[in-house]
Amino acid sequence: MFAAFSGSTDANLQITVLLTLSLGLIVWGVRDCMRYPQSQWELIDRSRRKWIMLQLAFGPPAVFLYAAAVRFDLKDPERVAYVGDKR
Repeated sequence: MFAAFSGSTDANLQITVLLTLSLGLIVWGVRDCMRYPQSQWELIDRSRRKWIMLQLAFGPPAVFLYAAAVRFDLKDPERVAYVGDKR
């Protein structure tokens, strides 16, 4: 994986680094979900509880999905409401 960790005795270090990065990413995702008030989540018609549970259950793939699909809507909920009116 990494040139510095290429020895077989360093397998535990590789696993530790990978798990630490994964846990940090999950903590960031959950913390980012909690940063926005419930009113913003209701405005974009999404469930904060569901996204937090998805991140805790599925880990980094769910965090990436949250960042790609929901985070930008939370940052600019008026844009979502405007697009929703056009449909």
